[in-house]
Amino acid sequence: MKKLFLHIGYGKCGTTAIQKFAYNNFKHNSRIYLPETGWWKQGEGHHHLAANLNYEVREEDLSEKWEMAANELVDSGAEIGFISSEQFCFLRPAQVKVIHRVLTRYDWEIKIIFFVRSQLDLALSSYMQKLKHTSFRELGSFEKFFSLHKNSFDFQHRIAVWEELFGLENLIVRLYDKALVENVIDQLNEILEVDIEPAPVAEPASPRANFSIIPECIELIKFYDENTPDSSAKRPEFISKLITLSQKMARCSAGIKLFAKEELQIIDHFRGINEDFGNKFLSESERRALNQKFTR
Repeated sequence: MKKLFLHIGYGKCGTTAIQKFAYNNFKHNSRIYLPETGWWKQGEGHHHLAANLNYEVREEDLSEKWEMAANELVDSGAEIGFISSEQFCFLRPAQVKVIHRVLTRYDWEIKIIFFVRSQLDLALSSYMQKLKHTSFRELGSFEKFFSLHKNSFDFQHRIAVWEELFGLENLIVRLYDKALVENVIDQLNEILEVDIEPAPVAEPASPRANFSIIPECIELIKFYDENTPDSSAKRPEFISKLITLSQKMARCSAGIKLFAKEELQIIDHFRGINEDFGNKFLSESERRALNQKFTR
């Protein structure tokens, strides 16, 4: 094998679509290989190679998992390897060092893929994703969520240890913005320098594989959760209906504009941070697109 690509995130940046595409197509292509080691379940990423963000996992156990994946890549005989989990960008520095130590034993060119997105979209989208699976009583409001997790959306912080260990020249950063590139799979093919057409599957995957709930539904979820036991088996069905409704109403959603105070906080906090990050990692058109969203 000549080249290994590690797709490390960020979540809610086309990640599910990338992982489903990789699962359905790379196994049919002799040139590129997707290891089975560490794959969580069908179409869901190599989360076991991130120890499912268990920060207490022993370094020896994490190293063993990566050695198994590396051996599988060697045995594949493929030219290109591809490993993906949005959890990778949240690993502790010591855990990333384990990965670096294992992979650099091989004579591979290693590239780190990192997709980013305007925090105005990303923070709210991440909150709505969390709300799908977490009771409002536990998760709380968007204001609380952003207050607790603000630093998680600092892209330079997320990627710093990867840059330190693998080198700036081996980082491939792209802006996830449908106004620039409609289909994230086109971006992936360009990065991998391949032209892979989607293989036919029983149920064709939507280009937006992980559907979101519009924020106008928050009050409905809050009312449901505050009046229903946490153990209710009907919540997934309720959420599924809201997802269906959201697909129909997405064009009408006000998005972050529903949260005027938090919108201003995000703009004020990330404007300068994003300018520095964009100057370092993004193309001119990507910088312009990102900066425009943070101009009042």
